[in-house]
Parts: sequence; structure tokens; C-alpha cells
Amino acid sequence: MSIILTRDGFEEYKNNKRVPINLDVSFLGYWRDKLEIENITLLDLVNILISNESFIPLLEMLTKSNILSFLKSVSAETKDDLGLDTIVIKKQVVIIKDKCYESFDCSTSCSGRFKDSKEDPMFDMSHEYCAIDFCDWNELKHLPIILDDVISVVYYQDKNEEKIGDFDTHITVGEFFTSLFDELCFFGSPNNRDKEKESINETMRKIDSGEIKTISWNGWKKGLEE
Repeated sequence: MSIILTRDGFEEYKNNKRVPINLDVSFLGYWRDKLEIENITLLDLVNILISNESFIPLLEMLTKSNILSFLKSVSAETKDDLGLDTIVIKKQVVIIKDKCYESFDCSTSCSGRFKDSKEDPMFDMSHEYCAIDFCDWNELKHLPIILDDVISVVYYQDKNEEKIGDFDTHITVGEFFTSLFDELCFFGSPNNRDKEKESINETMRKIDSGEIKTISWNGWKKGLEE
């Protein structure tokens, strides 16, 4: 069974008709169902959740994220364009085989996708993906959210990467919420996120000014060997 997320909320099919789903404890019954999304932005989702605020504590427990503080940080303020066109929820399988160990990981992740731009071919990032955990939600709220229903399988052996292929899959309601808020609420609160961002910016300024010296991986490894 598929659940549909629209600008008006979550819906399901009953007797060949689409009917709304209440966001309460009964929503747990849909957690593992396939999700479809119809033309919504992050701001649409924010409005849906804020209008169902009693559901947020349950959602925070399920996703282990401090969602409410981020929802309340969304304002009418318009932030700078980050050069992104979409928030993408996608699955990936990573298989690693090395001399010492083997691992298999299947995960659902959330990332931002860069706009299609060919103004400068040398720096064209069209359709490349990036982390968005440092981004203010007001920089992201206008972006549509999409589900990528293709799972990529990547195999690593002895530091060599091989893409095995892409296969059709689906993303569940639970995977959607968990991956989205794992990324967007990664730092626990907007204040913590901004402090971490400023700390990294300050470190970068010190590196650029020469106040902090960096060392390459090979140099660090050589120092250990000595």
C-alpha cells in the first residue's frame, strides 16, 4: 500500500478514493508503507507538522531528532540562494571488502542537489549532491522534496570503487522522516548548528591567515613512522 504526501497532508486510498490520514499515534501503522510525494516543498512539510503539533513529540521519538526547535526557526525571512534545486531522499548500498574486514551497509540518506548550470563548465556542479546539515532551514524552505526510487549499489575493494548498478526500489514513510531529520536536525538545534558553523569558519580563517598550519595525510603518517 502507498501513502501519498501532498501539500494538504498525508493521504491513502480507500474504496478507490483518496482520504486524509490523521497525524496521531495511529500513524505508526503506516511507518513501513511505501511513500509517494506530490509537489511539496520543505515549507509545505513544515506547515503540515506545525498544524499537527501534538504529533511532533511522537515523531521526535521515532526519528531521535529535536524537530520542533527547527520548525520554529522557519520564518518569512528569505535567505541567500545556495545554488540548490532539490532536496533528495535516496537509498544506497555500499559493500566494502578489504584485507582485514568486509562490511555491507544499506542506508537512506538526504542531501541537496545542485542546479543545472553551465555558465562555467570548469565549475559546473549540475546534479551533484551535497550535505545540507549546516544549512539554515530558511535557505532550504523553498526547495521541493523528491524521492529517488532507484537504489545505487557500490562495491569497494582494496580502495578501488566499482558501481555495480542501479535498481528500482521504494522509500517508506519511516525512511523518509528518519533520513530527512537525521540530516536537517543533525546538530540538535539551530543554535548548536550555527555555533558549529562559526567554529569551522573561524578555523578556516586561521588557516587562510597562516595562524594555523595544516599537515598532509602523508606527512602525518611519516611522522608516526619516525
